[in-house]
Amino acid sequence: MLRFTTSERNQQVLNYLDFQYTVKRINKTCVEWRCRNRSCSSSLTLSLDNICVRREPSIHSESCQAVQPSKIIVEETVEMMKRRAREETKSISQVYAEEIVATRRRHPGVPTGYYFPTLSSIDSSLYYHRSLNYPTLPKCLNDMVLSGEWCLTRSGERFLLVDETYDNKERILLFGSRWSIEFLSFCSGWHADGTFLTRPLLFAQIYIIFGYFDGFLIPCIYCLTSRQDQVTYEKILNHIISIGYSQLNTSSMEKGARPKT
Repeated sequence: MLRFTTSERNQQVLNYLDFQYTVKRINKTCVEWRCRNRSCSSSLTLSLDNICVRREPSIHSESCQAVQPSKIIVEETVEMMKRRAREETKSISQVYAEEIVATRRRHPGVPTGYYFPTLSSIDSSLYYHRSLNYPTLPKCLNDMVLSGEWCLTRSGERFLLVDETYDNKERILLFGSRWSIEFLSFCSGWHADGTFLTRPLLFAQIYIIFGYFDGFLIPCIYCLTSRQDQVTYEKILNHIISIGYSQLNTSSMEKGARPKT
């Protein structure tokens, strides 16, 4: 059976008949693979799509030893870490820990501990795979463009409520859902707080609007602002009130348009 993993340098590795191979040459109709042990001259040929074997491996040198199954298992685990790093939002350390635990549960009798790389030795590779699904970090506020899925919730609803640039260089972003606006309208009070340590470097703060209801403070609106002054806070409140009026009026019209039973 053909099994593919990747090396620590993200090069594709073919696992076949207890030996490992890397790409030697890609031809017009096939792909040539050579033994991963560079002192061995064994090679084989696969179809161009790497699905079937065109030529079986030649004889390996006497010094070339078969790969331990536990090493292949570990490489497959690292490959799964890379895939999850690309597709999920969990922290890299959490993905690493979960995959190690899952692998040891699936293969309790295999001594994988000797081959498992430490997090510090592969974290740069995992972060690289995560970055493949993210846009390039902007160097200034004017370079930052939010569109598509970056403006929506996971369920596909609108999440970016306001994106305002003013005074040619200042910027305000407001994030929230339809539910959060409606919830704020029912709250007996609002509370706001800014955090300055945990923030994107291009912004001065993350400013959060909480709704006070039944003894609880619920975070509803998340704001990124490039300034911390009265003008900024007035703009935030005016935007929330404006969106709230529009949304609540629309909801009232929708209810009024429903046929009576």
